[in-house]
Amino acid sequence: MRSDASNISSHGVPTSTRAIAVISGKGGTGKTMLLAAIAKILDLSGSTVTVVDADTGTGGLTYYLGVDLVTNTAVGLSDLIAPANGHVPISSKEMLQPIKGMDRALFLGVGDHRRLFRELEHEELPSKLGDIVRSLKSLGSSYVLVDCRGGIDPESLAICSAVDEIILVAEADTTSFQASQHVVDILNAHQLGTKLRGFIINKVIDDPSVVIRTGTSVFRCTNLGAVPFDLEATRAFLIGELPPLRSPFLVHTWAAVQKLAPGDVPEPPGRPWTRREFREIGFANLESVRGGAVLAGVLFLICVLLPLSITSADRVFGLRVYDMLVISGLTLGLLGCFEPFRRALGKIVLAYVDVLSRRLK
Repeated sequence: MRSDASNISSHGVPTSTRAIAVISGKGGTGKTMLLAAIAKILDLSGSTVTVVDADTGTGGLTYYLGVDLVTNTAVGLSDLIAPANGHVPISSKEMLQPIKGMDRALFLGVGDHRRLFRELEHEELPSKLGDIVRSLKSLGSSYVLVDCRGGIDPESLAICSAVDEIILVAEADTTSFQASQHVVDILNAHQLGTKLRGFIINKVIDDPSVVIRTGTSVFRCTNLGAVPFDLEATRAFLIGELPPLRSPFLVHTWAAVQKLAPGDVPEPPGRPWTRREFREIGFANLESVRGGAVLAGVLFLICVLLPLSITSADRVFGLRVYDMLVISGLTLGLLGCFEPFRRALGKIVLAYVDVLSRRLK
């Protein structure tokens, strides 16, 4: 529920809508995947959400959700902007489709984006996109999330002019930072820099502290969060699924959305990582790292310390204790070769530590 009572009518219907454009300095930053996750988080938090794919160049969000999460990707912006056969344009509301796995989210895709450039003067497209975003704000959703094209162009600028806030998605590498800085400079040149609500560093594989400090200075806005590279969430994206609820990707995105909308979004389903945990991850899975460390400790105990305290004659249930330790060590060593086992062990350890830390508080 929204924390600001002035934004709710007596019937519980939002009287204002936050329209947010998600932009990036270049393609490949994971902007589309992040936007879908933000929509899922807001939906789970009880907000109504309208998701718009305004990337008329690639239609990445449309293709992603169209794999399994929306029923018809053939309709969308193209039908609103360039109706087929000269028909009267239909309304934005008629084009909205439900998203599988979400209860309160609706989607407006690109539709046949080739028709946009075939039947419409290129100069007309930016203003029409801006008009559609403004019309969607009047439909009563709590949020309108707009996925823009990577980089900055007249279409993205028109959308940024139509929305209330802008979120910048960047990666930690130098190329992405330079491209993102260029986008911020263009926004400022068009008096849109004040709409920049914050930035998210995506695909993080190391301690993000320096990157966050640099970004805060370069982009001149607040850091909303750092999201680790998560192979499981990336795999889900590639096959058209929403990221798992407790995946590191969704947990950290959730923490970022909570900063964006603290009154609407509760605590994330898991604990965001500390700087030290980001350093541990590297290119490996953090749960696997934890599980491997615990496994190494157990093997050291079984293979080194315990044999020093027993004799070859000690028996349990008729079996020599020494033989039992050898068999246990070999079994654990074999299981430790498998990534799923290390990850499962890491999850168990983290759950135990969380329970213990809550009891000690």
